[in-house]
Parts: sequence; structure tokens; C-alpha cells
Amino acid sequence: MRYSDATAEQLNSLMYATVDDVRAEGVGDDVSSDRITKAINQASVRISALTGTVFLKPIPVLITRACVLMAIRFYVPTAAEMVELEQERKIVKETTDGHSYEMRDDEYSYSKGPTGDMEVDEIIMLYMKKPTVVGIGTKVVNPII
Repeated sequence: MRYSDATAEQLNSLMYATVDDVRAEGVGDDVSSDRITKAINQASVRISALTGTVFLKPIPVLITRACVLMAIRFYVPTAAEMVELEQERKIVKETTDGHSYEMRDDEYSYSKGPTGDMEVDEIIMLYMKKPTVVGIGTKVVNPII
């Protein structure tokens, strides 16, 4: 189903992963199941918005993986934990074939994809709709919108 065709009710019930999936990634019992459920729904809606698709059962394994990662990284942590996680995810140094260099804070230390998380972005990009060229000339229609 296209994202633009989904109703608010359908989007509010989207769940591309389960609480058990998120707990299997190491989220402890100190985080309530309600908080995790809300995080999964928020991640599911964002995935659908980015890909232009509301995935129906069976949900692709990679979409479930992206949902779990997004729920954990973006929605389950508190604001203070998010700042700490951002610092941990930054690429600060690269080494290849006998040479290395360090990156400044403003350089390419984050993913430039739609979520800013390299692992999630690689999955999302696989499912994103490509713009469709209509007719001859320069008119481009984006099927996501």
C-alpha cells in the first residue's frame, strides 16, 4: 500500500517489529513496554514515510531490522542519552592501506542519508521509491508524495 493512501488510523497501528525484537537487542526491563511500543510505532511510521510504502504482512526482515534499530537509537533513549549516543556514533578517524586521518566535527562524521544512521539508511535506501519521469522533457513526478 502507498504511504499516501494510508489513513491516520492505519499509521497509528503500524508495527514493523515487536517489543520482544527490541528487547532481544539489549533493551532491559527498566524501559517500559509501552515506551518501546510507542518507539516501534514512531519508527514504523518514519520508515513508511521515507520509503513511500506501508508494508503489509509478511514484513521484510530488513524492514524489521531497520525498525528495531530506529526504535532503539532514536525513540527509546532519553534526550541526555541521545547526546551520548550521537558522540559514540561519530566517525572520528579512518585508517586504510597504511595511512590514516582524523575528521573534524563538521566533516562527514555522520551518515548523510535520510535518518543520519548509516546502518538504517542503507536499509531504507533499498526500499525507497525512485522518481518517475513522465513524458518527454524535464517534468519529474515523485510517487512518494
